[in-house]
Amino acid sequence: MRRARGLLAISATTRVRFAQEYGIALDSIALVRHGVDPGYFRPSSAKSLRARLEIQEGEPVILFVGFVTPRKGLAYLARALPLMRPVPRLILAGRWSRGYRRQFYGLLGPVRERVIEAGFVPDEEMPAYYSLADVYVSASLLEGFGLPLAESLACGTPVVAANTGATAEVVGPGGVLVPARDPQALADAVSLLLGDPERRLRLGELGRQHVSSQFSLEAMLRDTLAAYQRFS
Repeated sequence: MRRARGLLAISATTRVRFAQEYGIALDSIALVRHGVDPGYFRPSSAKSLRARLEIQEGEPVILFVGFVTPRKGLAYLARALPLMRPVPRLILAGRWSRGYRRQFYGLLGPVRERVIEAGFVPDEEMPAYYSLADVYVSASLLEGFGLPLAESLACGTPVVAANTGATAEVVGPGGVLVPARDPQALADAVSLLLGDPERRLRLGELGRQHVSSQFSLEAMLRDTLAAYQRFS
């Protein structure tokens, strides 16, 4: 890394951590945030998906998307789910790391039946999944960016997330941040949003505006090109 003419960082948080951890000058690290297409990730009809997943109309839904590893903090989400009021349906979209699924279900107890495993979801279905959810939830212990956070916000779905890594930078005004490794705080924040549809709508609108202005594909391409020109 020190021999490289320049580096690209996907978030301001990651850029600073690169400099701190590897002793690299900030001037050698260009900020190039991930881009999200708000024309693709946008509020969409989820009626058919709700029917396919057998979720009753009006039943609260929370969502997690990603490759499930211990770093994603789902052990804390498992402890938080029984504390939420009302206990929502939890959709998990993604694949599991070896052995972690058993640990997750071992922590759920009597609310195990509230979980829906969607497995791998094709890209073309993701806007419907994000739009189906009332709240996107992340208990992650570390995020260099957190692309599903931005995709969810682009679809108008607010976020409740552990305040770790670059999460605050990505979520902006579109959600609620809670301390990491705190199931009660996670449950309380989700419960408050589930009980306040007007606030969910407001946060979703702010989040979509935030993503559109801060994480556009045009900005990602422009900053990438500028970095290559600068370091060439």
